[in-house]
Amino acid sequence: MKNENSGNSTCDCVYEDEALEDPTVPPVAAKIHRVLWREKRLTIGGLCGTHDLRKTPRSTIKQNLRLLVARGHAQRHGRGKGTWYTL
Repeated sequence: MKNENSGNSTCDCVYEDEALEDPTVPPVAAKIHRVLWREKRLTIGGLCGTHDLRKTPRSTIKQNLRLLVARGHAQRHGRGKGTWYTL
């Protein structure tokens, strides 16, 4: 797969689509991962406002973010209302 994150980034990561096609990762979690990859840093409110996830309930986004963090696909920064997520 082509390296889509080229440029002056400190990470030479290839987008992790293959890892998220695992049947144990829900489709909503894969969608959240793609949005985080594209936007680099978002809060839950920011994720809820994106076109990709606009019709997804906030509670579903929160549950799937917890899953991504627990599996190491995303990182949580801060606490409470100041929480934001990155890959």
